[in-house]
Amino acid sequence: MSTAGGQQWQLDRTALETGCTGWECGLVEALGEPAVAFAAIAVGLAVFVSVTLLRKAAESIVEERKHVVRERNAFEAFADRVEGIQPGVSSDGGEAGTLSGAAAVRVVSSGAGGGGIGAVETAYEQTVMSMEHYEEEYGESLAENMAAELGSDVATAVAAGDQLTPGLQSALVSEARRAAKRRETLLAQLEDETERIDEAYRAIEPIERRLESVESDLETSDGFHEGESAWNRLRAIETDLDEELDRQQARLDPSTHSSEEPHVFCRYLYGDGTGGGEYPVLGTLGRLLQRVERGKQLAVRTVTERSTSV
Repeated sequence: MSTAGGQQWQLDRTALETGCTGWECGLVEALGEPAVAFAAIAVGLAVFVSVTLLRKAAESIVEERKHVVRERNAFEAFADRVEGIQPGVSSDGGEAGTLSGAAAVRVVSSGAGGGGIGAVETAYEQTVMSMEHYEEEYGESLAENMAAELGSDVATAVAAGDQLTPGLQSALVSEARRAAKRRETLLAQLEDETERIDEAYRAIEPIERRLESVESDLETSDGFHEGESAWNRLRAIETDLDEELDRQQARLDPSTHSSEEPHVFCRYLYGDGTGGGEYPVLGTLGRLLQRVERGKQLAVRTVTERSTSV
C-alpha cells in the first residue's frame, strides 16, 4: 500500500465494498461548447444504479466549469477596467510615483479628485463580486476577497489610499491577470478529469451490464448447474473489477505526483472530506464489488439448496 507523508492513500477492499472510496482525479474543458457534451455524459451515466457516483461527478464538473469560466472572465474584465483608469497626479503635477516589490502597494494620497481608488473598488464590485455564485461560494467583503486573490499588499494599498498610482495600477492589473491564469490552469485540470470519468465509465459500464445479466438469471435460477454457472460468471466479473481497481489505484501512487495535490483537488471538486463521493471511480467499483459478493452468496445458496434436495 502506498503512503505519502505518513498517510495511506490506497483503499482496502473492505472499505470499497462498504461504499467508501479512494482517490480518482483528473478535470473539464477550458473553452467553448464542450460543456454540452459533458452534460450529455452526465445524463447517459444515470442509466445504471452503480454509476450514480460517476453521474454526480460529471454533473459536478459541468457546474464547476461554469463557475471557473465566470471567474476567469471576471478577473480579465477587472484587469481591463483598471487598465482604463487614469492614474492619479501628485501635488507637483507629476504622476504619483511608480511602484515595485513591497513599495508597489504604497499609495500617495494627494487629495486629487477623479476615479482613483473608488473606480478600482467599483470595478471589482461590478466584475468579480457580481458573479452569480459569488455570495454562495465566497461571501467575502471586497477587502477580504481582494487580499485572497490579488495579495494582501495590494488589498491594503487599495483600502488605505484614495488615489490610484501608476505602480498600484500595474500591480492590480498584473495580479488580476494572474488570478485569471490560475482559472485557466484549473480549467485544464477539469478537462483532464472529464476525460478520466468518461474513460472509467466506458470501462465499467460493460462490466455492470454483465453483472446485471447474472443477477437477472439468479432471480429465476433454481438448479445446480445454473447456480454453478452464475458463480463462475461472477468470479470472472470480480476479476475484471479487481483489475480495473488496480489500474485506478495505481494512479493514486504518491510517487507519480510531486505532491498530494490530486487528493486536495478531489476533495475540492467532489466533497468536503465527509463522504465517498469525493472519489467517484473507486466508489463505483466498490459498489459493484459489493453486488458481486451478494450475487456469489445467492449462487452458493442456489447450488447448496439444489444439492441437498437431490
